[in-house]
Amino acid sequence: MGYKVKRGTTSTGNTIKEMITSFFKRLIAVLIILTVMVVLGYFLLQFFYANFPVFAIAADDVIAFVKGFYAKHGLWATLGFIGLICLAVWALGEEAKRKERRNEAMKQMMK
Repeated sequence: MGYKVKRGTTSTGNTIKEMITSFFKRLIAVLIILTVMVVLGYFLLQFFYANFPVFAIAADDVIAFVKGFYAKHGLWATLGFIGLICLAVWALGEEAKRKERRNEAMKQMMK
């Protein structure tokens, strides 16, 4: 019954270096994706704003509401409110998926 003893220095420099480079690669990828989304959103907003008057009216109302909310409550409350809206939309989508899965399971049971 013996134990293996590792002799010499263990190189943790490479693993830390790999972790840091991996982190920065992922960060750059996220920033590139966000940039593409923002640019695409901007051009789509301009296109729909110019070509569809009903969209322009709705967009003006939303922009006026957000500006007023920001002026009254500040940056963090505005970002929190936008995050809450995004969270609510995500939750509605998840609920719809769950309902769809339940319906599929019921159909499978009825067969």
